[in-house]
Amino acid sequence: MITKRKTFAALALGTLLMAGVAQAQNNRSYWGFSQRLGSSTYFNLYGSDGSYVFGYSQELGSLKLYSFYNNHGRSLFGSSQQLGSWKFYNFYGSDGSSLTGSSQRVGPLTFYSFSYTRPWR
Repeated sequence: MITKRKTFAALALGTLLMAGVAQAQNNRSYWGFSQRLGSSTYFNLYGSDGSYVFGYSQELGSLKLYSFYNNHGRSLFGSSQQLGSWKFYNFYGSDGSSLTGSSQRVGPLTFYSFSYTRPWR
């Protein structure tokens, strides 16, 4: 079970991009876990279709760096930065795809807005 909301949000975003949600051809479900060691968090996710996503995040003050890899040779790198109640995300895939967006926390709610860009083919 993933214990931190922030880690879960980034992990979910990374998994969606790695799974190719914009061009998904089938349904998948994932389960996994994360482990925090110092300022780093390591995680593993297993897909119902046999896919596997693993990676880590590293905190550097208000900046957080992410690296994701899967068993199909794709990788994803990104960052998030906290500025007050806002958090800004930038992720870039090894295939040229990108996911950028932001979130804002308002009381107990967090609102998200993201834009996915596929590479030219």
